[in-house]
Amino acid sequence: MNLRMLRVKKRLTQQEVAKSIGVSQDTISNYERNSRVPKKRNLVKLAEFYGVTEEEITEESS
Repeated sequence: MNLRMLRVKKRLTQQEVAKSIGVSQDTISNYERNSRVPKKRNLVKLAEFYGVTEEEITEESS
């Protein structure tokens, strides 16, 4: 799943997501643009935050 899509669906800003999982807004921006891959611990936090599985975040959309 696209991280940006998940965030927009919940009507959150990058800053709100960043604060919730303990990273910078720039980090969330990089994840959403696929210019950076989340480390395992942040992937777990993102999955829990959005209520999805890690696989749903990392799988390629078709």
